[in-house]
Amino acid sequence: MELVKKSNESSAARQAYNVYEAMGAGRNLSKLVFALYGYTPQDTNYQARYNTCKRWQTTHSWLERVREYDDEQTRQTREQYEADLAEMNERHLKLATDTQKLIADEIKNLIDASEFPASALVSLLKLTTELERAIRAPAVQEQGQAQVTIRIEYVNDWRREGSSNVVIDAG
Repeated sequence: MELVKKSNESSAARQAYNVYEAMGAGRNLSKLVFALYGYTPQDTNYQARYNTCKRWQTTHSWLERVREYDDEQTRQTREQYEADLAEMNERHLKLATDTQKLIADEIKNLIDASEFPASALVSLLKLTTELERAIRAPAVQEQGQAQVTIRIEYVNDWRREGSSNVVIDAG
């Protein structure tokens, strides 16, 4: 809400403006008259109150002021979204890189021990690497959003060499 009084705006006009501003995108003078006075167009005193609000709206540049207010609210919402997105990407990036290290260590241990084919872990390593790439992709960052679809196909018997298919679709 606007707290600064315009130079020649009365206290009543400023209070009405604050209510008008807070109404958001669906605001109009009829809704304002109802919010301030409880009058609908069918009420006897409605037209006089409506005319007063209309005069205040014109005299004190309410339309320009609410446009500036709405633009500022939109800017703040966008900035918060972008900050939240950046924080989420950092979390996902840390998760992907931490998991890469764990998987790489486990692959090395399993190969050294010759215990079983490590194709499933290799697939996971590839998945986390591709996830990291999708998160870091400049085109995705510029768009301000990332849609990543991950599909892993694997064989049920982990003891047999199997093919795995990892698909990363970012964009």
